[in-house]
Amino acid sequence: MNKNRKILVLLSVSLLVGIAVIVVFRTGRTSSPQPAGLSERSSRDIVSTTSMSDSVNTTYYNTGERKSSGPTKAGVPHGEWTAWWPNGKIAWRGRMVNGKKHGVFIFYNRNGQNPEKFVFENGTKVQGP
Repeated sequence: MNKNRKILVLLSVSLLVGIAVIVVFRTGRTSSPQPAGLSERSSRDIVSTTSMSDSVNTTYYNTGERKSSGPTKAGVPHGEWTAWWPNGKIAWRGRMVNGKKHGVFIFYNRNGQNPEKFVFENGTKVQGP
């Protein structure tokens, strides 16, 4: 009887985790920056995160490819972020401070090549092509 109870508990926990995953994938919420040159209509964001306060957020294109990933502070992008093109190649890397680009950002073309360096201060480009 004890063994059956353990199996029932494991099945219940598995079901709850499965429901939580479905809810996360259906919400489509995001708090991450968008890769340069992509319109909102080009993707449906799905967030995978443990909390919206201080955590690492990852968004995905509807194809399943990663779109962007990085830490948040109080739900706002804050720290080293990376974004990818829909083909899976890197689009850019850089530091976000309170939701704004700050410091050196490296942008790549759709093939993940030809890096270009830009410098931002508080969300404003101050150096770069």
